[in-house]
Amino acid sequence: MNSIAPRADSAPLNRQFSTQDFDFELPSHLIAQHPAAQRSASRLLDGRAAPPVHRIFRDLPELLQAGDLLVCNDTQVVKARLFGEKATGGKLELLIERVVSGREVVAHMKVSKKPRLGDWVHLYGDADELIKAQLIGRWPDDNGALFRFELSHDAYWVMERFGHVPLPPYIEHADEQDDEQRYQTVFAKHPGAVAAPTAALHFDESLFEQLAAQGVERAFVTLHVGAGTFQPVKAENLADHTMHFERYNIPLETLAAIQACKARGGRVIAVGTTTVRTLESYAKTGQTRGDTNIFITPGFDFEIVDLLITNFHLPKSTLMMLVSAFAGYEHIMGLYQWAIEEGYRFFRQGGKSMRFRLVDEAKNEFPVQRLCNVLGVSQSGYFAWKGRSASIRQRADMVLLAHVRSAFALSNGTYGSPRMTRELQDEGFAIGRRRTARLMRENDLKARQKRRFKRTTDSHHA
Repeated sequence: MNSIAPRADSAPLNRQFSTQDFDFELPSHLIAQHPAAQRSASRLLDGRAAPPVHRIFRDLPELLQAGDLLVCNDTQVVKARLFGEKATGGKLELLIERVVSGREVVAHMKVSKKPRLGDWVHLYGDADELIKAQLIGRWPDDNGALFRFELSHDAYWVMERFGHVPLPPYIEHADEQDDEQRYQTVFAKHPGAVAAPTAALHFDESLFEQLAAQGVERAFVTLHVGAGTFQPVKAENLADHTMHFERYNIPLETLAAIQACKARGGRVIAVGTTTVRTLESYAKTGQTRGDTNIFITPGFDFEIVDLLITNFHLPKSTLMMLVSAFAGYEHIMGLYQWAIEEGYRFFRQGGKSMRFRLVDEAKNEFPVQRLCNVLGVSQSGYFAWKGRSASIRQRADMVLLAHVRSAFALSNGTYGSPRMTRELQDEGFAIGRRRTARLMRENDLKARQKRRFKRTTDSHHA
């Protein structure tokens, strides 16, 4: 499911973020294992104002205006997943990250024991074709995490004939014939991606025709999405994270379209985070093509993109950090809580149905939020499991809680309910101390006292 969000006003960064700040709990069942029957029939959360508005993706023309420019990523997903075995019979899987030349590729490798440099592996083809691959090194250097292989045949030919669609790791079923068409945008043109620019999957030709008739223009960039897009950030300090490289290209006609849009007062609307990374990489370097490892986190100064259409993203991912940088951390966290509350589809994280049933059975005796805290599940997940929306006050509590958590982290855990109430009131929220105290108590936000200086010697000695 998608959301649409405006760029937040630039402001000095008044806090340091850690990876943990971008974590959140997801209910077990909020994952779309298969796409909607029609591309543009998916849900769209309009997050341009508070409270957000629930729409259908085909409503997008109502949100845009003549003179706007949609910029899309026209990369094409290749069937990059190949299966095979070593000479010893051990099974292996290759996920081709990029084609370096006709037969040379860079790949991720899953195998129990890695082959030695120079070893050949056999890839599953058919009775008429024997497909082999020789390990010739690591990438991007001798200590790199990826592997360089020389194939016995042209790489694109091998993938097209024997490869499998590289579905995201949170999709549980094996790739099917229908995935070749649905895990691809309708305008995909340049082969090279191992993951689809998912925000654009919801566009169909009919929707593009409506937008064009309305005076909304369209332009394209190419960024070949790599498997690193699914990897969570493991370093707690964001500065310690090593960003993956992805290849991009911006046609000159796209740059001209952006310049014309800005000149007429239109808005540049990025379809997906890959488009944002491409355009802002150009803004920072002036290079229209090359490799980018741009890492966008809160405090980043956006120069080109005015509005973003994006899917919901994984916790602790670089994409979660990017959208927080673009639309504002607190705004994004509030939107995510709202979306979970309303049953928007994410991906599966684990079975909690039994605990949700226990909450449901005891809800007449104890508050739902207290039960959820005791059982280790989210209140929003319970309501989504229950198949109904939370009350207006419960929704408001979710928004308030995002601000409470942010202020609590900023204070290094020293704010109690009196100080927290004043902070929320200063931000324009009509809230009393009791409600603040309840939110903090139910979410285990206990203020710690600052250590006082303890005199250990007599400072008045002669």
